[in-house]
Amino acid sequence: MHSPEFQQQLGQLVLNAGFVESDIRNAILTLCKPNSKQASLLLIPQASMSNKVELLKRVFVSEINEANQKDWFDLIKDITELFQFRNQIFHRRTSNQSLY
Repeated sequence: MHSPEFQQQLGQLVLNAGFVESDIRNAILTLCKPNSKQASLLLIPQASMSNKVELLKRVFVSEINEANQKDWFDLIKDITELFQFRNQIFHRRTSNQSLY
């Protein structure tokens, strides 16, 4: 677990999760373009990932026609599974030992 390869992969997971979280924020703001100021008020930095995903789901229902929602909801399902996997890795690791 302390090998350079493992640490590199762990760091990449952290970076990728941050990129996905940023992309979710951008997707919400883009889909809510006419109301982007109001949308940005809902996207508080302290919001959990599950709260951001829930907000994104609500935006999809509101802004995307029903015929095109399935692919978007499939994407949300994949994102949710990825973050659950990420959390399992970090919580298992941090409960057993420090990351440092």
